[in-house]
Amino acid sequence: MRQSTARTTLGQKEEAIVVGEKARRIFAEIGDRDSVAKLNANLAAVLVSQAKFEDAKKLHTESLQEFREIGDKRGEAIELSQLGWAAESQDNLDESHITNKRSQSSANSGIRPGSQG
Repeated sequence: MRQSTARTTLGQKEEAIVVGEKARRIFAEIGDRDSVAKLNANLAAVLVSQAKFEDAKKLHTESLQEFREIGDKRGEAIELSQLGWAAESQDNLDESHITNKRSQSSANSGIRPGSQG
């Protein structure tokens, strides 16, 4: 995962996608759903930087579903936020508003009493 992120930082986005997809397949094979979800989110960020919004939205949606299934409220909230941002980037302000509200709700439901959100 770090190699994919480093390549993105260095501007090697196509290679970052290839490396990230390879890592994602390996994590899926070994059943590491958390890493699969995080890689989907990272790959989606690369696609957003390339203005490939529909492909990014698909990966953010897959990541969101994965986070929900494993009970990761923080990951769920982040992905909802990213979907809202993607909608806003495409001037879909109604979808952006709804998605960001869901993100806030999800984040709040994952906060334990006495913890700092």
